[in-house]
Amino acid sequence: MTAAAAAPPRPAERLANGLPLLRRPGALPWVAAGIWWQAGSRYEPAASPGLAHCLEHLWLAGSAERDRRIDGLGGRVNAETGRELSGLYGVAPAADAAALAELLADAFMEPRLDAAAIAAERPAMLAELAALRANPAERAVQRAIARAWAGHPAARAPEGTPDGIRNLDSAGVGDYRDQRLHAGRLALVLLGDWPNSAVQPLTKALARLPAGQPPSLDPLPVSTLTEPVPAGACHLVWALPAANGGAAAALADLLAGGLGSRLFRRLRETGLGVYDIRAATEVVAGGALCLLCTSAPAGAGAEVAARVEAMLDELAAEGPSEAERALLAARQRAMEGLAGLQPEDWMRRLVLERLADATPARMTRPCIRVAEPL
Repeated sequence: MTAAAAAPPRPAERLANGLPLLRRPGALPWVAAGIWWQAGSRYEPAASPGLAHCLEHLWLAGSAERDRRIDGLGGRVNAETGRELSGLYGVAPAADAAALAELLADAFMEPRLDAAAIAAERPAMLAELAALRANPAERAVQRAIARAWAGHPAARAPEGTPDGIRNLDSAGVGDYRDQRLHAGRLALVLLGDWPNSAVQPLTKALARLPAGQPPSLDPLPVSTLTEPVPAGACHLVWALPAANGGAAAALADLLAGGLGSRLFRRLRETGLGVYDIRAATEVVAGGALCLLCTSAPAGAGAEVAARVEAMLDELAAEGPSEAERALLAARQRAMEGLAGLQPEDWMRRLVLERLADATPARMTRPCIRVAEPL
């Protein structure tokens, strides 16, 4: 999608039960739709990790007929689970908008919740979890999030745990879904030019759900921790608290958003052989983290950590430079034009922005540092 093709987002409409409908129109050859549910892993019972992840799999574990219809769209349908949101979404040629709406309504409203469907998905869920845990960079990121929000439900990993996945059953998954399936936790997002007649299968299905209130939220903690850096090669992650997703994204752009970013420039100047210089965000209702990630070769980790932390102290004291503010503004304009984002990224962003308005980037201390040996 190009910047020229995108139009400003419309104010949120609401279905009869209060469920928000967020539209981002644009003269495009395709359309996208997503159902976003505020029922991610932070809302799971502590004793049952993996429920949200299981429902994500079950949305796509339909009949052979549904699979055939998805394959015939000429687009794609997928799902995801995060700490805050679970999402079911699809992209299709504009001519197939009605078919996409029907498929999403069917998959979301009528998932298979029987024991056989759960048993069929369990190996894939366990394999996904094992692959994540085998990745040192991913382990470091997840440990940083867990330490930053220690003791809070938002620290729970979306993938669940091996024991939690093995213990999933039809009754538990069904209860989790039924207790949270109402308009107060849902949003429907449409990208592209959707005729009202095409989207009706989806809006009619969602309008049948009961009204409800958004979930109550406990304040996020602010933690500090600095792990020692091992002598060998390691992956380093800093978890930096931010007011919300907009602030975390701006901070990520400022620190590692391109070849001229502060982190990339400073670390490349060291000649230490640092690689995998990047920043990511983790956003939940009530707060966010900017996750600053680098991989350091053997013997360089301590110096890399010192350089990064000096840079963070400098940014906290001085704020962004004028040049950096201009870069942030340029990136924001590109984002407003939907440039460089997958449709699901845009849909997720629109929903999360409803939970907390974006604020200018500010560096806040304290932060978490973890080091994972490679």
